[in-house]
Amino acid sequence: MLPAGGCTWSRRGVAVAGTGSWTDTEVNAVSRPAVGGGVTAVTGLRADGTLETAVFDPATGRRLWARPAALAGRPAAMGVQPPAVAGPAGRAVVVAVEPRRSARWPAALVARDARDGTQRWARPVGSTHGPTRCGGYVCAAESTARPDARFVVLDPATGRAVWWARGVAEMPWAEGRRAVLFRPGGRPVLEGRDLATGRRLWSFPVERAVGRGVRASDGWTFGALPGQGGGSPVLVGHVAPVWERPGRPAPPFGFFAVRVLDGRPLWARPRLLRAHPGAAVSVAPIGREVAADGGYGGFVRLDPRTGRVLGRVPADRAPSGAWWLALPDDPSRLGFLVREAPGTAYGAAGATPVPARGLRVWSFCTVEAAELPIRGQRGFFPPIPLCAYDLGTGRRVTAPGPPPAWFTGAAGGRRVWRDEGGALHTVTDGTGDLPGTHGN
Repeated sequence: MLPAGGCTWSRRGVAVAGTGSWTDTEVNAVSRPAVGGGVTAVTGLRADGTLETAVFDPATGRRLWARPAALAGRPAAMGVQPPAVAGPAGRAVVVAVEPRRSARWPAALVARDARDGTQRWARPVGSTHGPTRCGGYVCAAESTARPDARFVVLDPATGRAVWWARGVAEMPWAEGRRAVLFRPGGRPVLEGRDLATGRRLWSFPVERAVGRGVRASDGWTFGALPGQGGGSPVLVGHVAPVWERPGRPAPPFGFFAVRVLDGRPLWARPRLLRAHPGAAVSVAPIGREVAADGGYGGFVRLDPRTGRVLGRVPADRAPSGAWWLALPDDPSRLGFLVREAPGTAYGAAGATPVPARGLRVWSFCTVEAAELPIRGQRGFFPPIPLCAYDLGTGRRVTAPGPPPAWFTGAAGGRRVWRDEGGALHTVTDGTGDLPGTHGN
């Protein structure tokens, strides 16, 4: 590429000077992006079928460094793990799973300087779901394929284990000295923990919210709301149903919320299936009612803080034949997209019809994504991207601009996402901090 007046060009993409926007078309991003510590990091798929950790300067899009990455016992249903970025700018590290040529340890958690890729520490692992940032620490479930699996909290500067807990777990929320641990196995449970010591503060069985016999093997998601007036933050969750056999009711599933301070349950909406595409559960939870016999009902939008129903669109408002759920930039309206034909839209507050002509909505680019050709791995798919459509015609919108913030998420006003071809995009638009469906 040749430089042009008024623009700063990266080696692998282009950044528009003064806007904080750039695109990298050479990386094939196959994980959610991670933003923090002065960098943007993502797991990419190389042409030879191997994985890499690719790290970029968030302001210019310049690729700072890349290293081989690996999958080591991660379930395919969880998708390809992103790197974890921990620590403040200037001292941040990027932690990823890297391959190791060892019969005993096929992989390692490796922390590298966020800006130059210099190795800071390495921790051999046999199987892991991958690292995540947990407040000021790095967390990972280790030995996940063994009976002695454990969840470890690591010092990002040294890799030293600060504390650990038995079993497979993840940390959906951490701030200051408090954290919430989620144990998905057996009878799923949330635990309040002291982040610095691991001391358990409270415990909440998820079956208290959605029903006895709940299982989390088909997926879960969490999101947090800040406290109001100095009160406790609220953790909103959804446990997906485990569909077993046709005609047989699924084990319990649904939405619920608890107080982070003490684990007190705030509200629950059992038998409500999370609708896709949609915003994060802590921003605008949208679900579809499911009857006891497995039949589908209407669509419901909830207040994430109270669980109150803000609006309902009955099932008979959906078009006949094949349709996809679609949302405008404002997720308070609900659309039904019919490919290459007019669709319909409603205001979720009262199922009031909204004119579809000229209404731009966002839905999946495809529902038949191709399996990723990762060497030695099967069943992995990339995060599903969104495309823009004219609801009045059912056709793609050309050059629609960035997907909505409720999808991409934002960190410090910067939004990062992958498109359907795997290219990485960034725009800085003053959104602030916002959790996204597949982004930050």
